[in-house]
Parts: sequence; structure tokens; C-alpha cells
Amino acid sequence: MNKNRILSIVLGVFSLCAFTGCASMMAQFCTESAAYDNGYNQAKNGENRNISQYDVCEEPTKAQARDSYSKGFLDGSKTATASAIGELAGAIVGAKTPKECREEYGQKVCGHNCVAEYGQVKCASRPDHNCVAAFGQIKCGKNCRQEYGQIKCQ
Repeated sequence: MNKNRILSIVLGVFSLCAFTGCASMMAQFCTESAAYDNGYNQAKNGENRNISQYDVCEEPTKAQARDSYSKGFLDGSKTATASAIGELAGAIVGAKTPKECREEYGQKVCGHNCVAEYGQVKCASRPDHNCVAAFGQIKCGKNCRQEYGQIKCQ
């Protein structure tokens, strides 16, 4: 075999491997969970919504990836907003949220930053804590936020 033929074969194999690797990465990028995580993280980091990045995905995966990205972006936006509110409240020296009492769903509770959702009412016990409602539950504590499908507090 001459050198040109060997070089042609090596380049062909390399191209095939590179294409297969790209296809594999693209398949992982276009999954619902990867799209959700991507949207969530982009929103949480203050980036602009960019659904067109999923134009490279094949149907029906494209529609599923776009939906998951949008859901993740929405959840990430809520988290970013809740975190910003918590940081702002903590940054204001001497600022305290007033104690309040809420009566909803046949329950009466008193505390700070109260939230009523999913048939429950909860309030934070301290003025520098907050409550977040998501995923069918309410959690209260320090710097609570939605993160990767869960509510987390410090």
C-alpha cells in the first residue's frame, strides 16, 4: 500500500470516530434531563433564555428537549429570584421582615415570609429566613431555594 492510501484510510477512520463521538455527545445533549439541567443552570446564572440551541436535535427529541429546557429555565429563574431576595434581605443592615399571621386552608400560622401552597401554610421562624414552595412541598429555612428538582436550605 502506498502512503496516500494509508493516509486516506487513517483520515477516514478518524473522521468516522469524530462523527460518531459528536453524534453521541449530541444524543446526550438532547435528553430531557440534560436540557432541564441546562435551562436551570442558565437561568440561575442570569443568562438569557436560548431555546434555539436545541434546533440541532432530531424530532421528536427536539420538542422534548425544548420543553424540558423551558421548564428548567423557569425553575432556575424562580431559584435565582428567591436567592436574590434572600441576599438582598440579608444585606440590608438591621432590616427585619415583620412577623405575620396567615390563615389559609383551615390553618393559622405565624412567622416570617409565610407561604401558602399545596393546601399548606408555613412560615419561617426567623426574620432572615425564607420559605419556598415547589414540587408539592414547602420548606422554610436560611436561604431556601429550588435546586435541581429539590428545595435546599442552608
